[in-house]
Amino acid sequence: MSIEGRIAKFQRAMLEKDVEAAVLLATRDIYYYSGTAQQGMLLIPAQGEPVLLVVRDYQIARSESCLSDIRPASSFTAIRNAIVEKGLARGVIGIAQDVMPATTYQRLIGLLPDAKLADISRPMRLLSMIKDADEIAKTRQAAAIVDRAHEATMEILRPGISELEAAVEIELSMVRDGHDGYCVARNLADNLRFAGIASGDGLFVAGAMPITIPNRGSSPLVPYGVSHRKLLAGDAVVADLCGAFGGYIADETRTYTLGKATQGQREVTEAVKYVIEETLPLLKPGAVASEIFYAAKAAADRTPFAAYFLGGEERNVRFVGHGIGLELDEPPVLAPGDNTILEPGMVIAYEPIISAPGIGASSLETSVLITNEGSEVLTKRPIRLIEL
Repeated sequence: MSIEGRIAKFQRAMLEKDVEAAVLLATRDIYYYSGTAQQGMLLIPAQGEPVLLVVRDYQIARSESCLSDIRPASSFTAIRNAIVEKGLARGVIGIAQDVMPATTYQRLIGLLPDAKLADISRPMRLLSMIKDADEIAKTRQAAAIVDRAHEATMEILRPGISELEAAVEIELSMVRDGHDGYCVARNLADNLRFAGIASGDGLFVAGAMPITIPNRGSSPLVPYGVSHRKLLAGDAVVADLCGAFGGYIADETRTYTLGKATQGQREVTEAVKYVIEETLPLLKPGAVASEIFYAAKAAADRTPFAAYFLGGEERNVRFVGHGIGLELDEPPVLAPGDNTILEPGMVIAYEPIISAPGIGASSLETSVLITNEGSEVLTKRPIRLIEL
């Protein structure tokens, strides 16, 4: 779908919700609807031509964006002037409130005292769930990068190396292979590595982040993600890697052991593999996101580790998958309460886990494209425990 097609789809959604215009300030949102991520503000009226107001760099924005109305802007008041120009100063203005600072919200109220601000975060994000051919092609490239990164991981993980050192070595290999060098999340974190390594007791902590295996982090300031712990012979190591190409993400996790796996490590991973094999065929058009969660839970209940599915009651995660695209944490979420119906073009990171303290923890996350016929697994590494 072209930028023009995305805008037209967004405009139809605004009209359905009686929203007269949208003001987009988040870089990813501006990029999705304009083709440039230069700092600025994007006004999309429900009817008529969008206006891209560029703080910096105007010339780059002009060369990257297909929009025809692109203007330099030196201050925030430029958005008010554009809204007044289009006769919308008393209208309903949609904003992405989920990523808008309170100070910016208050400033908009001050600039547009007669307008009504309405949160359009959810409906706007739902529009980007369906990927077009170009987005899918970039996701395939990201999946290839992350597949090759797991091959490199097999050489990098070794006793004596710290989680952080291993993560940096893996990330360097990914950048050399064409990775964008970043991984964007909307609401997860200010700091998010694209190579997550967890080992030892870090596999079992609830952590400070609602992700499947959050780990302890490298300092009290960043209490999640890779730590300074050095890997030991016999460790189980979960490597959660995010490929990124042209802005689009593929997510793949594998569980390794440094040496021969213990019976517990092997059994836990086999249980995760069983859950995936039983439920992966359910990821297809017409499936309901929440029903996939319950199907995964039912499959886990048939294993010896039912009490430890998703880490058990002590964990702060209650989902088995999520959408991916320009951001790591896109809808839909395969979780209770999300009744989104899967459609062709969605890309899902599917990641049921088991974390059983004293026994083992495992994740075998894979990226899945929903197709007209069912689904296609984009990440190609074997879905199994890997003994190093």
